[in-house]
Amino acid sequence: MTAVTEQDAQEVVRPLKLLTALIKTDIEHGDEAAERAGMEFYRQAGAKLAEVKRDHFAGDTAGFYKWADRNFHKSQARIRAWIGASGKESVKSIRETESQSRKPGASVYRPWTASVDAIAERAQREARWLGEELTRKQERDAEASLGRRLIDIGYRVLAKELHPDKGGSKDAMARLGRVRDRLRSNV
Repeated sequence: MTAVTEQDAQEVVRPLKLLTALIKTDIEHGDEAAERAGMEFYRQAGAKLAEVKRDHFAGDTAGFYKWADRNFHKSQARIRAWIGASGKESVKSIRETESQSRKPGASVYRPWTASVDAIAERAQREARWLGEELTRKQERDAEASLGRRLIDIGYRVLAKELHPDKGGSKDAMARLGRVRDRLRSNV
């Protein structure tokens, strides 16, 4: 191959849509392919991911991982492991690659993690429910306060009409007082 042909071959960038479809195919058939091909499956998927990162997301690592998550629903650790496996024939398992590509301080997968995550998620749901309950209580308190205010305003308006000094009677004012008290006890 001549130098010009090699250069032309290196400058050809496959479209992102095509690479996305190829990677999805690899991932969707991943379990079957991994059983049949072993690490070769991970190397092929990793090579395509590396190509996307290099050619379409140069310098935008965060954008690359967002794209990968949106399209393949895989963690950054898994994507890094696949990319790491793409150029290493000596790697015997994807777990080995994941441990090598793990960032310092990153969490390690443990078999019991899923059950702990489920418990934590349930606790968060319960906490949200308690938060909603407090919000409901606050809402009830606000409604009760508004109801008392409405009763007081109505009482004052009617008292101006029913007061003995304004043409009303003592009985009418007493009745108005009893109605106000009954309404306030129900709010």
